[in-house]
Amino acid sequence: MVFLTSKLNYQIQKTNYINYKNPDEKILLKRLDVVEFSYIHYLLSIFNNLDFVRPDDPEYLEFIKEFLRLPTNLHPDWLCEYRFIPNNTKTKLRLARELYDDRILLFTTVFANSDLFIAPELRSGWLSKGLVSLGIINKVDEDTFIRLAFDIQNLYNLPSPPSDLFYRARMLVLHFYYNVDNLYFTCNSWDVLKSINFIPSKPVDYPYLETAKFKSPILCSFNSLRLPKHVKLCWTQCAFYDDLVIPPQSENIVDKQLDDWKRHGALDLLFTIINGLYGWLEDNLLLMAWIYLY
Repeated sequence: MVFLTSKLNYQIQKTNYINYKNPDEKILLKRLDVVEFSYIHYLLSIFNNLDFVRPDDPEYLEFIKEFLRLPTNLHPDWLCEYRFIPNNTKTKLRLARELYDDRILLFTTVFANSDLFIAPELRSGWLSKGLVSLGIINKVDEDTFIRLAFDIQNLYNLPSPPSDLFYRARMLVLHFYYNVDNLYFTCNSWDVLKSINFIPSKPVDYPYLETAKFKSPILCSFNSLRLPKHVKLCWTQCAFYDDLVIPPQSENIVDKQLDDWKRHGALDLLFTIINGLYGWLEDNLLLMAWIYLY
């Protein structure tokens, strides 16, 4: 039997603990030759035996709450690499940096009906501060936004994406437009973001549908999308922004990219467009004759 040097109390497999409540008890335990167990060794004895821990164990949850109430300087850095935080469904123990604070609306929108949130019992006061010190995601900054964009792209690539994925994507794009000045993207991070497929495109209508490159809505990147007003120029080559996620006029994202796009390969593009129109006229010769006569 061993006794603990802190007030944490949790029983794990193969070891019996007793926790003293006052200095006199500690003196008595020492006289009885009970081994004193250090705080760090105690934590290691638990977190190295997480295979024996159930995420829904009430005693384990109480232990985590007591641990998180400790000053953050008592949270060892190495704990960031341990999956020991129960998720919201209490079905898994996860790394702190894998979990999101569900009080942030954008997180609950992007990860609706998922198990990527912290357990409700761990959200309040000092507990939340302890989780933040261990890496839980509780704010939308530049790195987090890029991570969310990648998550939308990954969900889109699933064999069966969520039915509301385009709604989630729209909300993420709109958050970007409304908060871009507070996200402080560097040139490198912007280069990463504009290549991620998380922005909804719009369906193409007649008369462009037959020869359009993308006939139905898909998720695209800033690099590959164009404004709907340019549909007559490049419908055979590009997808177009969904009407709900068209960039504000204050952002020069699209115009700058369109200028670059015009400079590179514009002649080839025009040739493709003319070729496509010629083919369409050939296929619809009778229709054109009817229009001419009537």
